[in-house]
Amino acid sequence: MLRRLVVGVVTAGLALSTIEVQPAQSRDSCQVAIAEAKYKIESKNTRVVQFNKFDMSKESESPEYPEKYPIRVSMIIDGSGAESIMNSTVFLKALSHKIIMGCKPVSLVEFGMNHTDWSNTFGLLGENKIEEFECLDPGFNNRIPWGYTVCL
Repeated sequence: MLRRLVVGVVTAGLALSTIEVQPAQSRDSCQVAIAEAKYKIESKNTRVVQFNKFDMSKESESPEYPEKYPIRVSMIIDGSGAESIMNSTVFLKALSHKIIMGCKPVSLVEFGMNHTDWSNTFGLLGENKIEEFECLDPGFNNRIPWGYTVCL
């Protein structure tokens, strides 16, 4: 049943983005992981208002991402359930794990709340190990090491 709902979401024009996946992996597994994450978020009185993917190898301020995993995805959420979702790091970590494992070039997933500076970042910190990134003070002047993010 979930598969049918996910396919319905994608068919309705809400497919979020295409991410190039490694040859041994199915493009469908990546699209399903993203669609399932979006569906789970939107089932909690929240909607994904923006979805972006970034190639960290092309960003000038890019952290030292894991080799062969240069893609960062970002979901901006809004709605009455957004605060509850942003406070649920267990829920966000589970979604991040599914996306990172389903979309092998992805090593970082960031969730943000619309019209705020609130974000939660999760990334690949070892083989199949997804963890929430630790906060650094905004005054941190060095290159941000992998596993950390600047928090306000």
